Amino acid sequence: MLKFLRQQLLVNPEFYSTKVFSVIGNSKDWLDFETKAKKGTTFEAEIVQDNQKYQNNPEGLTNKRQNLTIKVSKAISLKDGMIVKLVNPVGRLWGDNLQNLSTECEDVQVANSSK
Repeated sequence: MLKFLRQQLLVNPEFYSTKVFSVIGNSKDWLDFETKAKKGTTFEAEIVQDNQKYQNNPEGLTNKRQNLTIKVSKAISLKDGMIVKLVNPVGRLWGDNLQNLSTECEDVQVANSSK
């Protein structure tokens, strides 16, 4: 579970810019829940580096090794192990205790590929 989300009630691009993401598995189609129309691409990513400075964190905890599902509003193809940067990401907190993060972005930039 991601830590320190409550500190980020507004999850802005700076939250994502402090992290490095590695694609887990391959990307797949993102479908509208009701109409099943294709909206873009979705993929799983692991935070492999987290440089965010969290408040009230004397132990130096981070979100390294946490996984996110990321939705991209266009068709793209990603493969396992690619290091990606999110373009114009927007995050929304949800759940009874604001413990879940939904992430959407316009595009991704592939930094490199480990595979």
